[in-house]
Amino acid sequence: MQFVLFITFLAVYFTRNVYGNKYSKDLNNNWHENEENPFRMKKVNLLWEKAKKRLEGPKIADLYADLRIHDKMEGKLKKMKLDEMDKDGLYEAEVLTRFRNIVFKYGLEDFFSLEDPGWFNEIPENDKKWPVFTDKKLDKIWKRASLSDFSDEEIDKLREEFRHQQMKIDELNTLKSYFDENDIHEQKNDEAKYAILKDKKSNMKEINHAVKEGYMKLETMMKDSNPDVSFKDSRVYKLWALIKKTNLSEEELQSFKEELKHFEHRIEKHEYIQNQVELSKVALNEEVKDGVYPQTHLDLEDKAKHFKRKVKKIHIDLENRVNKLVNKHTEL
Repeated sequence: MQFVLFITFLAVYFTRNVYGNKYSKDLNNNWHENEENPFRMKKVNLLWEKAKKRLEGPKIADLYADLRIHDKMEGKLKKMKLDEMDKDGLYEAEVLTRFRNIVFKYGLEDFFSLEDPGWFNEIPENDKKWPVFTDKKLDKIWKRASLSDFSDEEIDKLREEFRHQQMKIDELNTLKSYFDENDIHEQKNDEAKYAILKDKKSNMKEINHAVKEGYMKLETMMKDSNPDVSFKDSRVYKLWALIKKTNLSEEELQSFKEELKHFEHRIEKHEYIQNQVELSKVALNEEVKDGVYPQTHLDLEDKAKHFKRKVKKIHIDLENRVNKLVNKHTEL
C-alpha cells in the first residue's frame, strides 16, 4: 500500500511540477524522437531509461509501444490541466492509474525506492544476469535465449557457453587486426617474421573454425526452445508491438504481419551476405596485396551494400507507416 501511494505521489509530482510550464504547441510540434529520450514527457523517459537495463527483446518492444500511447495521454493531460478541462480530475486519475499499471505489468516496481524518490538505483555493471555481448550475431542469439523457457540452471549454463564463444570471437578479431596491420607478403624476405605470421595465420584459421563450431553448438542448445515470439529481429518486433496498439482490424494486422515477415527475411539475407564478405576477407588475406581484392570479392561487397540500403529503406517506410497509424490512434 505504501509503495502504491508513493507511485501515485511521484506521478502527481511529475504532472504538476515537471509539466507545470506553459504548454507550447510549437515546441510539441517541433519535437523529434531520439534514442536517449524517445518520448516527450520526462517521467516516461525516466521509466524507459531504467527499463532498458532490465528488459530486452519483445518485452522492451512491447513496453515501448505502451509508453508511446501513454506519452500521448500525458501530453493530453498536460494540455487539459492548463486549459482547465479536467476539473473533476477523472482523466488525471485514469492517466495515473495507467502509469502505475505499466510499472507493475513489466515488473519495474523494484526501481522505485521510498528512500530514493528519484528512483535512480543502478543495476550493478557486473551483474551476471545482464551480460553484454559485443558480437552482434552472438547478442542476437542470446536475446532469443533470454526469451525462452529455460530454467535458471539451464540459462546459467548457457550464459557460460555464450561467454566462452565471445572470448573466441575476441581472440579471432585480435588476430584479424594483427593481419590488417602486418602484410604477410612484405615479410617473405625476413624468415623469422614470416614464420611468425604463418603460424598466426594457421592459428587464426583454427580459431575461425572453433567460432563456427561454437555457433553450431549454441544453436543446438537453443533448438529445443520455442519462445512464443513472432519475430527474432528487435527492429521488426518493435514495429509489430506498435502496430498492435492501433485500431487496425484483425485482417489488416495479419496483412501487416506478412509484410514484416518479408522484411525480416530481407534482414536475414543481408546478414548472411555480410557474413560471407567477412569470411571472404579471411580466406583472401594471404593473397591480397596492397588492399586490392579480386573482383568476385568486390561484387560480394557491393551486393551486401545493396541489401543494406534496401533494408534501411524498407525499415524507414514501415516505421513511417506505423508512426502515422499510432499518431492517428492517439490523436489529441
